[in-house]
Amino acid sequence: MLTRLNMERKNWRKSHPFGFVAKPAKKPDGSVDMLKWNCEIPGPKGTVWEAGVYKLQMEFPFDYPIRPPKCE
Repeated sequence: MLTRLNMERKNWRKSHPFGFVAKPAKKPDGSVDMLKWNCEIPGPKGTVWEAGVYKLQMEFPFDYPIRPPKCE
């Protein structure tokens, strides 16, 4: 599962929509927590949400990709 998340992170860094952010969170000791990702989604142009950046956190289960991540 961690191998898959590392591969997906590598692919995301190579090619993702402009303005979108998805990166692993930091643990209290400063190391990377591959099971929790902080994400940002820009508001679409031409809408009332255009000026906003909408944040969420994705939490990946240990049996990912069989079960999807939870988003909050």
